[in-house]
Amino acid sequence: MILTLANVYGDEWDEYVSLCSDAPRDRVAKALSVPESDLPELQQDDNALLRLDGAKVAAEVHHKEDFLLCSGMNVPAYRLTSETVSIRDGRQLASPNSRWWLSGSDTEPLL
Repeated sequence: MILTLANVYGDEWDEYVSLCSDAPRDRVAKALSVPESDLPELQQDDNALLRLDGAKVAAEVHHKEDFLLCSGMNVPAYRLTSETVSIRDGRQLASPNSRWWLSGSDTEPLL
């Protein structure tokens, strides 16, 4: 399934960041120029999608079994640099590890 982020979240957001559970909050906050307290505290089995508009931050935290954002990435946080993303139903995979997963998007490392 191909989604346009602005269609899902509205067009007020300038930037989207995927945050993996091992991302150091202090370094992510510094890289994004936002207070560390604006970032979610993730548990080991969580990942998050951050939406940013200047200093305004909104976060969606997902358990990895529900929606996997960090599959195959070698960095703990990365920017989604495309307006569209590809989401796959993980239950259709030979060895499912998540209900949904981000399977395609242009990205760049945040850290």
